[in-house]
Amino acid sequence: MSRATVRYCVRLAGAGAIHPGSGSGGIVDRRVTREAGRPLVPGSHVRGVVRWQLERICRGLGIEAADPFDADATGTGQSASADRGGDDPVARLFGAGTDDELTVFTDLRESAEPPGSTEDTVVSARARVAIDRRRGTQAPGRLYDLETWEPRRELSGECRVFAPDAKECENRTGWLIVGLRAVTGFGGSRSSGLGRCAIEVCSVEIDGQSRDWQDLVRNAVAGREDAR
Repeated sequence: MSRATVRYCVRLAGAGAIHPGSGSGGIVDRRVTREAGRPLVPGSHVRGVVRWQLERICRGLGIEAADPFDADATGTGQSASADRGGDDPVARLFGAGTDDELTVFTDLRESAEPPGSTEDTVVSARARVAIDRRRGTQAPGRLYDLETWEPRRELSGECRVFAPDAKECENRTGWLIVGLRAVTGFGGSRSSGLGRCAIEVCSVEIDGQSRDWQDLVRNAVAGREDAR
């Protein structure tokens, strides 16, 4: 079994704030997610966004991406697309119709504070109103409060990829980075400028050895083109 660890950072753009919801409790209608009082972007949300981006890219390349709810007719719980010998990067990274954890995403948190820092996390509430899409006007009775988080520093997270051998691990990691780099935002209300971001890959290790992420991406995509 081979294992890769991809460390990356997220720099917010636009409004410089994000709504990673939804937390519970309090008087605010839509709260940010917290752990021990500190805001975070759940790893499950990161996973979903990266998967969606990779599915979109695969469709553009003519690759039939796996449906996570499409188990095969044999009753094994494994999607047929996961057994095509590498045709579908989505199934190989995320599984399909299984509980296998082929790729694990940590929560996104603020990078470590500098020694002696006294900065506080900035969370504020904004009044918002829902718009009736058909009429283009304010929806009756839809005024609400939305919490936003304004990180003082960049956010950081990790992805861990598991594969049966080093070659497959390299290929899966390359495709993971393709999806990761395509992400343009996290959280809710992105159409209003919240959560827009750019992602930078900081480091990649496969079986304890440092690797160049750009080489991994090139090799993964080139391998797909050679197989066509």
